[in-house]
Amino acid sequence: MEGINEMIDYKDLGERCLSTFLQATVATLSADQVLDMGVNDWKLLLASGFAGVLSVIKGSCASIFGKNNSCSVLRDKTAPESDLNEMIGE
Repeated sequence: MEGINEMIDYKDLGERCLSTFLQATVATLSADQVLDMGVNDWKLLLASGFAGVLSVIKGSCASIFGKNNSCSVLRDKTAPESDLNEMIGE
């Protein structure tokens, strides 16, 4: 378990979770005001919390199974030449 904990950048993961939660909160509350969906605000905040949890799960999986130990599923822009050749099939 120590190897997995060393691979995860918790600061990056926390930042992604918080930004996802805030973005989802603003989006759901704004959509409710514009569309007058009639949903209680606490339910919208709960849905935003679920978005944050999904962000943590995705980030954790990406850092564990990804190649560059990042919470992102995208490859590093400065990928080694061997990775670039693998991507284009050479």
